[in-house]
Amino acid sequence: MTFMEEVGVKIIDNSINNKEYIIVAGGAGYVGRYFVNYMLDNYPNIRVVIVSRNLSKKLLFQSERIEFVTSFKQLKVVNCKIFNFVYTNSSSFYYGPLMAKRYIDELIDSLDFNFEGEVFHISSIAVYDAIKRANYKYPDKLSGIRKKDPYSFTKAISENYLIDRAKSKKARIRILRIGNVIGPGSIWIKILIKRLQLGLPITADSPHPSNATYVKNLACILDRISCDLDDRIFYNICEFGDVSWEEWVNPISELIDEKPIKWHVDSVSNLDYGIKEDIKFLKGKMYTSIVPNVMKLTAMNNSILKLLSKRNIDKSRVRAKKQVRYTVARPYLNVQEFKMAKIYLESRTIKTEGVDSLIIEQLPTNLEDVLKVIKGYIEYNIN
Repeated sequence: MTFMEEVGVKIIDNSINNKEYIIVAGGAGYVGRYFVNYMLDNYPNIRVVIVSRNLSKKLLFQSERIEFVTSFKQLKVVNCKIFNFVYTNSSSFYYGPLMAKRYIDELIDSLDFNFEGEVFHISSIAVYDAIKRANYKYPDKLSGIRKKDPYSFTKAISENYLIDRAKSKKARIRILRIGNVIGPGSIWIKILIKRLQLGLPITADSPHPSNATYVKNLACILDRISCDLDDRIFYNICEFGDVSWEEWVNPISELIDEKPIKWHVDSVSNLDYGIKEDIKFLKGKMYTSIVPNVMKLTAMNNSILKLLSKRNIDKSRVRAKKQVRYTVARPYLNVQEFKMAKIYLESRTIKTEGVDSLIIEQLPTNLEDVLKVIKGYIEYNIN
């Protein structure tokens, strides 16, 4: 017997019709976990259904008020709040939107025609890079989406597609665009530390806003927005939107005793990395990965060793060593680092458009508290 049956919720084909329930898609991810635990801590009677394809992540939660399903196809939702944290990760302009649309179709198809709840879709402020113009009052006019990068393109497509599909069920949609999520264990903290330790550029030569939000504050904001009776559709959530990257980097650099290196440019477009650099990088990777594996084979098989001797393998060894030094010494930006460089050098401040000022003023954690938590996390891992 599931806890849905235990509390007397009417279940017909796994239908959920109870305001005490929330459905959290992606609830086992980094931000989703904080949100689920926040809701459980603050609402003693609330029940959570987590939609996650990875059932092993049940181990991340100890509460009996949580149930996992692997797909929206297992549910028929009549009345509750749905929070969608899922992002279909893809570096393709084709497959990213395609997978996102399929997931949205699955979500919308699970809604009953008498659906009386709300869908809160967690998007990203990155959509500003993909949408030529934004109109908050008339979401249907959020058009002119351009292919600038797969991430922002997919996010923008997802917003529009969800709003369009929701009309068939008359479902109320809220689009919650979040910034760069800062917190213990977040990618923004991990990569900051990594780049500091490797002596790689981490900030711009002039202060640029981080467009950041603290993960625990974010959970609180999402909860309060979900209680908002306003007809607003779009919310931009970056309570530390005007805090520069330096204000995050400097305290961390002092803690681990590493001096931050800066990009001496004003825009990522000035970074001189193109197709030629990519080819050089791949060539270097070939020498640093393929050649060493060939060397292993020579130790295992005398016939291979004899064959390679005829091909003057010693020259290949020397060339491989040169390429290793060349590749390691170059400040090459891989795909993820290039995206981060773009964010570190973005000069636009997003802040918290659409979020009630009272919500921001009453947040539980300020900048000083966040830095204290992050320092504690780093010190714990160092020790």
